[in-house]
Amino acid sequence: EDIPFPTSIAVINDSLMVLATEKQVYIYNNGVQSIKVGYKGNAQYEYVMPMIVRSYNDMIYVWCAMTLKFLVYDTYGVLKDVYHYGEAVADFRVADSKIFIYNTGRNDKYMVSVYDMAERKATPVPVLSSAEHKKLILMHSLGPLCVGDDVLTFASKDGNGVYSYNI
Repeated sequence: EDIPFPTSIAVINDSLMVLATEKQVYIYNNGVQSIKVGYKGNAQYEYVMPMIVRSYNDMIYVWCAMTLKFLVYDTYGVLKDVYHYGEAVADFRVADSKIFIYNTGRNDKYMVSVYDMAERKATPVPVLSSAEHKKLILMHSLGPLCVGDDVLTFASKDGNGVYSYNI
């Protein structure tokens, strides 16, 4: 099947990767499309516009920009959970039971929020966005964000700071 313009790609392991377009999510096995992940639609467990995909511990996390939720699938494309965030997301990373979210849109007071999947609740990281950052995040989709060694590191889009947050 021909794939329209990809919006996001994530490596799952040495043989698997996941790719999202604005309409569908696919798993590739050794470079060959093998599984369609989830369903496009307006139902509770469907996505409308899957814009960002990430992988963590052999699970696939899909951000739907229209329904403002994260959908979690296993590597067979089976839905495992849904997390409602309710705000726009520029980018995200997953570690342990948390989703680290680079905020955009109306939720731009703080650059980053931490969504606790067990509690199903987001808490902002106490770093405020500058006026320049708020404008630039709307022009550039992905936020500079990484997680490693129990530290979340992120940078503002205005170039005025790199921040670390112990997780």
